[in-house]
Amino acid sequence: MPRGENLDRDRPPREELAKRWGLTPFCPGEGGRRIYIRAREEDLRALEALPPPVRGKVIRLGLEALKEVADAQEGEQA
Repeated sequence: MPRGENLDRDRPPREELAKRWGLTPFCPGEGGRRIYIRAREEDLRALEALPPPVRGKVIRLGLEALKEVADAQEGEQA
């Protein structure tokens, strides 16, 4: 048997693996990353305490708020 051939042979589907870990598979268009975040300790603890889907919503809302602030600042300069 060639090296590594046995690794994928009996692997369960992703949905089953996610269910075993109490997770849900990614929806289309979703992804996951491990990134470094520099923030206050209490903010990091609060973010870590959130479930992954809620962390994604927090990021989305934060990015939208930053865009609105940047757009408002551009409007003031014009």
